[in-house]
Amino acid sequence: MAKKIFFWWLRKSAKRTVRRFRPTIIAITGSAGKSMIVEAVATILSLKGSRTIRTTSADFPDSYRFDEIPLTILREWTGEDISFLASRGGGYAAWRRMRIWFSIFWAALRNAWFPGGSYPSVLIFEIGLKQSRAIRQALEFIRPDIGVVSVISDPPPHAEYWDDKEAVLREKTKIVESLGVSGVAVLNGDEESARDMKNKTRAKVLTFGFEEKSDCRIIAYENHWEEGGYLSMKLSYGGSVVPMAVPGALGRGAAYAAAAASVVGLVLNINLVQISEALRNFRYRGGVGVRIIPGIKKTIILDGSGHASPASVREGLELFYEHPAERKVAVLGDMLWLGKYAVSAHEEIGRRAAKADVLITVGPRGKFIREAAERAGMPANRIYGFDIASAAGKALQNLLRKGDAVFITGSKEIGLRGVVEEVRDQRVAELL
Repeated sequence: MAKKIFFWWLRKSAKRTVRRFRPTIIAITGSAGKSMIVEAVATILSLKGSRTIRTTSADFPDSYRFDEIPLTILREWTGEDISFLASRGGGYAAWRRMRIWFSIFWAALRNAWFPGGSYPSVLIFEIGLKQSRAIRQALEFIRPDIGVVSVISDPPPHAEYWDDKEAVLREKTKIVESLGVSGVAVLNGDEESARDMKNKTRAKVLTFGFEEKSDCRIIAYENHWEEGGYLSMKLSYGGSVVPMAVPGALGRGAAYAAAAASVVGLVLNINLVQISEALRNFRYRGGVGVRIIPGIKKTIILDGSGHASPASVREGLELFYEHPAERKVAVLGDMLWLGKYAVSAHEEIGRRAAKADVLITVGPRGKFIREAAERAGMPANRIYGFDIASAAGKALQNLLRKGDAVFITGSKEIGLRGVVEEVRDQRVAELL
């Protein structure tokens, strides 16, 4: 009972904090690219020294998912804080948890109930749909000034929590429906389902994408493998065309993220030239997306081990096949939370993976990938299956040859980050 009362008070304090300080609120949703958009927006807005920014973390444990928004409203979070919050150990861990909860209590008092004080001028929220009503629950605490809808994939991530894609779309539409007449909806102009949201909002609508009709159009898009990997493109907006280079980012998803973040910057009165300069300093450290890491035996690793959905794996494979390496090794772990789409989604990935030179799967659903790859013409003697990531990592070390390109991806819970550790070049200082 005491815990319920405390969380009720925290939620009430979060609502009061937003009403009191009235920060600019940016809400970002979609099937993929949300974390990258959050970090790109923060990079762009950091140009304005007068703005202080707070962003959500994608790492809150599931037991706190409903309270991620109010907890972020009340205080800044670090990965270390969240790890202690999620732990159940005694001793030092218990002491740290107690300190964290006291700091939340004090932040709630200071922000919501004490006079004076300071508060971030911009709040950026990443809102996923791992549970039903996620956006409606978030909107109990915030009313966005800018709503961003990125890629909408089919099947959607976490499909087991939803009846169909239409149910996901209805929930995502709540973001743009919540915007007032002075707000701005930033939508993916390449997707019909996102464009259709125009009719569901009173706000101004700006679109981004590769299509000619997009308000902010991506042109001259190209991936580069040197210097740790980067993408180059040009953005066309309002008659101006500005070149951009985004370090540490590759693929169409990253281009969408950079374009969406650029539109947010434009809405907040930052011009395209300034945005381009800011994105040169972009350093994506989130758990989602593909990063280029030097591997053992002078190999190159495309690390997508932090997340996997059908859409992200499809895009990752397309990017992987662009790499100029003579031999390509795909390490594909299970994609979780797909419900009724689990078999068909893994089979589709298997058909696409058949273009690789070597295929390694990790997890029980890997059999659907292997069988589909073999039916698509991949020789059985180039296909390997493992139940656990540690076994796959040891096998991969032996299979690799000098100059190989390796694509490693799977749901975070499958543990492929450990496989990356097994085969990356430990002499290279790289934050993983």
